[in-house]
Amino acid sequence: MLLFFVLVVAYSCMIESVRLIEFMRNMSKKGFYDIFEYVLDHNGLHYNEIQRYAWENRIVHSRASITTMLNWMVSFGLLEKHIVPDLRPIRTIYTVSQKGQDVLNKIKSLDL
Repeated sequence: MLLFFVLVVAYSCMIESVRLIEFMRNMSKKGFYDIFEYVLDHNGLHYNEIQRYAWENRIVHSRASITTMLNWMVSFGLLEKHIVPDLRPIRTIYTVSQKGQDVLNKIKSLDL
């Protein structure tokens, strides 16, 4: 029984380690941090506003790159995606979650 418990703990630590590596790898890619910080500074942004910012500042060159970044940040719980179905066309609004605010504050506190 003890061996089973040790294996379960080791496996869960391995999963957390893999998630941490994935997090660090993606946040280090061009544009992830910039877009993440922009959404925090302008909480409640529509997809088009994020896209305009990314293109005007030459962060990315394709719509697919922005979509990939936003979907990844939503899947990690850094951003929350809100769909407003009563507007036409349907609008998607992104806000920074509490977890995202905590992560960004910790990154900024590193003072590198």
